[in-house]
Amino acid sequence: ALGVDARRCVVIEDSEPGARSGNAAGAFVIAVPHRVSISAAPRRTHVTSLTELDASRVAALLEQADAHV
Repeated sequence: ALGVDARRCVVIEDSEPGARSGNAAGAFVIAVPHRVSISAAPRRTHVTSLTELDASRVAALLEQADAHV
């Protein structure tokens, strides 16, 4: 254990099982569908490409997710 609150962690995932696991752990999930679709879920957002992400964008998405809780 790293002693980090899972709600402050971000998982970037390209599969439904991985996205589910990230959410089950309590993390915020950024889904990047590639070959299969990934369903919508609370504390999960979708982007079409990793090129849409940088550190500030990830931080903003996490902040938005936390604001909706």
